[in-house]
Amino acid sequence: MADKTDINSTEKLLNTIRGTKQVAGGGDAGDAPLLFPQKAPFPPQDKKLLARFFPDKKNYTIGVDIGQEFIYLAKTVKSSNGNPVLLDQKILKYDGKTPPGSPEFNAFLKASLLSICGNPANCNIWTLIPAAEVNINHLKIPPVPKKQLENAIYWAAKKEASFDEKDFIFDFEIQEDVIDQGIPKHSVLVYSAPKVQIEKTKALFSNIGITTAGITIAPFAIQNIFRTRWLPVNEGTAATLFVGNEFSRIDIYNKGNLVLTRGIKTGVSSMMEAISESFANRNNPAVLGRADHEKILRSLDGGTDKLSENDAGFGLSEQEIFGMIAPAVERLVRQIERTLEYYANSGSHEKVEKIYISSVLNIYRRLSAYIGEQLGIKIEIMDPFRYQMNNRVIESISSEDRVSLTVALGLSFSDNRNTPNAVFTYKEKNREVAVKRINHAVMGAFAAALIICITALAYQ
Repeated sequence: MADKTDINSTEKLLNTIRGTKQVAGGGDAGDAPLLFPQKAPFPPQDKKLLARFFPDKKNYTIGVDIGQEFIYLAKTVKSSNGNPVLLDQKILKYDGKTPPGSPEFNAFLKASLLSICGNPANCNIWTLIPAAEVNINHLKIPPVPKKQLENAIYWAAKKEASFDEKDFIFDFEIQEDVIDQGIPKHSVLVYSAPKVQIEKTKALFSNIGITTAGITIAPFAIQNIFRTRWLPVNEGTAATLFVGNEFSRIDIYNKGNLVLTRGIKTGVSSMMEAISESFANRNNPAVLGRADHEKILRSLDGGTDKLSENDAGFGLSEQEIFGMIAPAVERLVRQIERTLEYYANSGSHEKVEKIYISSVLNIYRRLSAYIGEQLGIKIEIMDPFRYQMNNRVIESISSEDRVSLTVALGLSFSDNRNTPNAVFTYKEKNREVAVKRINHAVMGAFAAALIICITALAYQ
């Protein structure tokens, strides 16, 4: 654990940065300003109960998703049957003007991780690099001798998408065996990621004294959720749609495997631009800031996010507001439609039967209704927690926060067996296997020598 004095000084610094009071899990609002804004996910007696089943000597996995204004954290441990169990989660707000890597941000990140992890030596930390920076392809490799398989995959990948190993790491995952035009082949996912981005992410954590166990991308984090059955996979091929600030991304999964990912240059910013244009066309002199845009968009989903008399757009109906952003939403729908058609026509693939939707803003309910109507596909909010509601930690999380925590949750399910890891590629896996073989051989030799000695002693 970090020294309490260090954490208190960090809290004062970070509260000055944010300019807000936030109450941490288990803290009292009447105490001195605390760093973390969440209530305790479950009462102290429940923590003691969990500790009996999951003692500290076990390794936990922490998923760290760093957004523009929030850090999302999820902490899980493998149960006796191998399934991940959520132990804790946090959503921590920071000043978006404080850049990652700055001393202020580093102090905030370290305090955040210590608050959920305790001793970093007990935790495997997994985090992200942007999916847009990573090139992903799928290959079908004919059967070759096992010793030649890696070379066959490597050269096929080089032919499909050229990359320079001086600047990129290369890795692959053999997903399943398929029949392609009557020929049995290996279906292989291959990807390359820029070393500069990976080193930058590693340095962000190493500068605060923490080593990352894994670095991956959001589509692979979501893949973890499908593979662990936190989202149902028995309904055919499913897709996930994330509506970000500057872009959106659609990922398609079949049998728990990522089979296609595509970025779309339409996001929340496009909708905000459409609102500004609509206000200008109405001869409205109001100058809208980002906060105004967000309030207007959030009002689409009703609930408590209603516009007040002092808000821009007050008096506009949901239909009028949605009409403003309709051109941007329509572009998004057409891109999704083309992506689904491409997937359906690119081989003997199943039709996508469901799309899970999420967004940086709480506007996915209104979007899901429109997109589902336009595409004729079942749309569901991206909320893997709703299928695991027997967990006391999950019961304390709001529905909006559950959607926001999805990627961090998927990261916390990561391991080198099931999750592509940019800092532990097939080369590192081969080295680990070689070391284990040498260790086994040495142990075997010692055991044989010991048996010979014991036999000689017994004979004498």
